[in-house]
Amino acid sequence: MEKISKKTLERIKKEKITPVPRWRFLLKNYVTWLFFGLSIIIGSISFAVLLFMILSNDWDIYKYFQKSFFEYLIGSLPYLWIIFLAVFLFLADYNLKNTKGGYRHKTYLVLILSIIISIILGSFLYSFGFGERINDVFADNFPYYRKTFYQRQEIWTNPEKGLLGGVIVKVKNESEFSLKDFKNKIWQIKARDTNFKGNVTIQEGGKVKIIGKTKDLNIFIAEEIRPWISGKGGQRNGRFRNKLQQNIKNFKGGIRNP
Repeated sequence: MEKISKKTLERIKKEKITPVPRWRFLLKNYVTWLFFGLSIIIGSISFAVLLFMILSNDWDIYKYFQKSFFEYLIGSLPYLWIIFLAVFLFLADYNLKNTKGGYRHKTYLVLILSIIISIILGSFLYSFGFGERINDVFADNFPYYRKTFYQRQEIWTNPEKGLLGGVIVKVKNESEFSLKDFKNKIWQIKARDTNFKGNVTIQEGGKVKIIGKTKDLNIFIAEEIRPWISGKGGQRNGRFRNKLQQNIKNFKGGIRNP
């Protein structure tokens, strides 16, 4: 025993080994916990966007594309956000395992806890429209994302199939208004005997989805009009956006007419 201790001391002196300060272990532990928290937060954001895309999707329009519901389902699932959620749940588990005492926790228990936290926090973020806002940031700034992972605009730019979406640019009355689609074409919408679905409001600057049929080159007969974003989170965020736009208009009007 004495020989082993002596050899150990000689090696320490020879290799000039010094003890690692305690603060380094503490810093590593704190940083690992920080990354664990960030993984949970990003996982929750991914779940909020995932929830938004699932709940706001128009699952009943598959028949307009001559597809079965299963084919439409497979093509519409938000795979990118499912992958994001899975990756950051894995990272949360990995980071927790590297904290002090983290090795004692079983993997499946850590994953279950991470999933529960992500679902609760992600649902909370979704309820305030955060999922839609994050999705809009990606869709507005990354054309590849918009064309590959979020094809709402492409889906609702199919007037020949009976699907038309866009921004209302002029309102004559609730039964007649002008709409600019996502290819910047202006359509005259006829909405007599039309089913208004959900919390939809016909007002300038509002975005809507319309099911109907074309008549002539730029006239569209609306059979059903839907809000652009369905679901509570989307409706709340839409009201927030409309109120913000109205406040900006009022503010500008106040500057011009003091």
